[in-house]
Amino acid sequence: MQPQAVLTPTDLLFLSGWDRKELKFETGITRLQPTNLIDQSIFGLIEAFYFLTSDYTTTVTITIDDVIKTIKVLDVYLAGYTEPNNQMPYVSAWNPAGGTGGSFVVVWNPAIMPPVHEHITVTAQLGNDSTQLAAIAYTQILMVNVHDKDAFMESARVLGENVFPTVISLLAPAPSPSPSQPSQAPPATAQPSTAIGKWVRRIP
Repeated sequence: MQPQAVLTPTDLLFLSGWDRKELKFETGITRLQPTNLIDQSIFGLIEAFYFLTSDYTTTVTITIDDVIKTIKVLDVYLAGYTEPNNQMPYVSAWNPAGGTGGSFVVVWNPAIMPPVHEHITVTAQLGNDSTQLAAIAYTQILMVNVHDKDAFMESARVLGENVFPTVISLLAPAPSPSPSQPSQAPPATAQPSTAIGKWVRRIP
């Protein structure tokens, strides 16, 4: 079972081979070019992402392996994403202080934790319409760091089998009887196995 197979924070209680790792950095940013805040080789899952900037024209870019996610602080605010949710980034603090400056916070708490197989980077850059020559950017990522892949994968496999027990045996056609044996009529009512019965509601 690969990490992308719908693992939630609650599932971590039943998994092994991992620990939490905090990635964070604060630096100045300008309009000239993107500034690197995080550049980390890691195998794991993103549990939470926080980003603070002193300019609302800031664009923050998260690259997870080869997937790029771009967040423009002002666009998120104008779109109305200012309430906590676990589907997409939202602005949790909007405190303007003149021009494009102030204190602005973006949060991303995904319900299903995105996997990172090799690398994660975070960059930030001021917009061309900023009233400031430079601003401050701070980012923090809470990661599930998988330090023992074999133990993590095995515990995830066991968890998956317990939550979603296989039902293939119930759906597969019965083997044809050999010529030397007469075929037997199937039972009138097929009952779920003990393992399946714990998870499948019987319908009268």
